[in-house]
Order: sequence, then structure tokens, then C-alpha cells
Amino acid sequence: MTSANQVGWIGKTTNDLNTPSPPMGSGALPNGVLGHAGYFKYPTFNLKGLETGMGQIQSSNYGCYNASYYNDSQGLLYIQFGGPGGGKCNGI
Repeated sequence: MTSANQVGWIGKTTNDLNTPSPPMGSGALPNGVLGHAGYFKYPTFNLKGLETGMGQIQSSNYGCYNASYYNDSQGLLYIQFGGPGGGKCNGI
């Protein structure tokens, strides 16, 4: 990615119509405990480490899926993501 000026990460789950949305990752929402939910550790872009707030986090339903920036004990960034899914994610 030496010539890109933007980068994105996406998480996606799928389910049959009128069925509860499945969990993403371990099924845990981000909570800052490394290894509890899915994560990207020390992401870099154009050989530069990303920093909290450099990117926008969006979710289709924050109670079902989310992502958050955290710093580890050395102050290095990781992005944690996931969630339990469930019936309220798709309006049933």
C-alpha cells in the first residue's frame, strides 16, 4: 500500500431474513481487555503507526457490534472490535 491515501477495515456478519444476527469475533463488545474481543494490534499505514482519533468508527448498531481504539501498557494503539449480535440488530 505504498500509493494509497486511505485505508479501511470492515467487519461483517450475515444471517437469514428474520433471524437474529450472529456474533462477531468472540461475541464480546470492545472493553479494552486485549484478547477479549477481536483486535488489530499496532496497525500501520504508509509505515506510520495509527493514532487514536485518526479514523472514524461506525457501526450499524452499537449495541450489537462496535469498535474502539485502545492503548496497551506500552502506549501502542490497537483497535478492538466485535459484538454479541442478536435479535435487536435487524429489527426483529
